Amino acid sequence: MEQKKAIWRMPLIVLVLVGLIALGALVLIMVIPKAKTAVSGDLRVEYTRDRDEYEYNTHLFPIKVTTAYGVDSAVMYYGGAKGFEQKPLKPFADNSEWYAATLKFPEKGIAIYYYFVIRDLAGNEVTLPANAKPEFTSARDYFKIRSEGQVSRVGLYFHVLLMLIAILLFIHVLYDALYILNGGSRAQRIYRTTLYAQICFFITGFPLGWMIEKQVLGNYWEGIPFGWDITDSKTLFIFLYWMIPLILYWSKKIGEKGFARWAVGGVIFTVAMFMIPHSV
Repeated sequence: MEQKKAIWRMPLIVLVLVGLIALGALVLIMVIPKAKTAVSGDLRVEYTRDRDEYEYNTHLFPIKVTTAYGVDSAVMYYGGAKGFEQKPLKPFADNSEWYAATLKFPEKGIAIYYYFVIRDLAGNEVTLPANAKPEFTSARDYFKIRSEGQVSRVGLYFHVLLMLIAILLFIHVLYDALYILNGGSRAQRIYRTTLYAQICFFITGFPLGWMIEKQVLGNYWEGIPFGWDITDSKTLFIFLYWMIPLILYWSKKIGEKGFARWAVGGVIFTVAMFMIPHSV
């Protein structure tokens, strides 16, 4: 008698916990600020890029300068494609290693590109970031900070809540997909779970996302096809990917196992998109 194949039955709670821990670790890695460092001889400069600032607020830009010879000049250049203005960095106190400049932020939605040039009395000079130049080249060569408007707390809470629900449902989809590929059958369940996850993701990514982006940056959408904003664009890519298996299964172009394969690929793709840092 042919032995019946054992069906994979990992408890869902285990997969959910593993998924949440992994996703949480990735988020922490992305959001923990990382210091940028540049060295020239005995001159060492460190700067940790700060978060965006509310419109019309005054923002502090502190850097740490270490040198045995004393600082000759410390300048912050700020602006963008239309040119840069300069502002001297002043020490916090006599003989302090910390220097800072302040800027009053413009109306929401405006991005400021900036870099630092530090020279010590021995002639060592550091430009941070290293590729920054007085003639604007690429946004990647500069630090960037944006002026933001106030966001509705209720809208933001619903945005985060629906995103978490969507993530949990996608983890559930992965569980059902692995069960199906191991020989089980959950066609209607995996389809419904994917549909509910997609609905939650659509609401949080588009109507709620548009509302929050309008409040914060003054625009409804800055991603493809109207711009190159990475956060908007990856939201669109994730939504479009999951529409493919939903439509194919609904139109009977793929079966249960075909849907499961799309689902496994979709979870991997979604996690990869979440690993890309939000717009800064």
